[in-house]
Amino acid sequence: YLTKLQEADPTNGRANVALGEYNLRTKNWDQAFTYFEKGFEDPEIEIDIKMNFVIQIQESEKVTDDRLDTLIAIILKIHPREAKAYTLAADQAIYDEQFELAKDLFNTALKFEKKIFAIWQQTYMMMYELNDIQGLYTVTKECSEYFPTNATVFYFNAIAAIAPPKN
Repeated sequence: YLTKLQEADPTNGRANVALGEYNLRTKNWDQAFTYFEKGFEDPEIEIDIKMNFVIQIQESEKVTDDRLDTLIAIILKIHPREAKAYTLAADQAIYDEQFELAKDLFNTALKFEKKIFAIWQQTYMMMYELNDIQGLYTVTKECSEYFPTNATVFYFNAIAAIAPPKN
């Protein structure tokens, strides 16, 4: 039934995502990606559904990063004002050991969502790991305005405040 629906309307996002899910479960990876790529282009498919499939794929062992990067790029293109899209991309960047990119993506996520502590934490931890002391100071200072009772934020802010300046 889904195949007929997809053939009748190749742009039907729900049919493509459902077929992608079926192929994911049967471990037909190439077909799964083909359907997911088409389905993810549909802005009517909620970002949480797309993220769920990307996370399932990330947790599998039979996937190339290029295919995942394509799905994540589609999510960013279709949901450019969703912090979740940027955190998903940042997590993949960390996996790919692209730490500067991950830091930038987390910073972008903060432009759209400032009330989720985990995004702040990931952002300032990336800055700490990359020894971006000025960025660490700036982000933890702003974070403390949203989370004034979180001791960890003040701990990292103090580290940045007393760190010697870069030469």
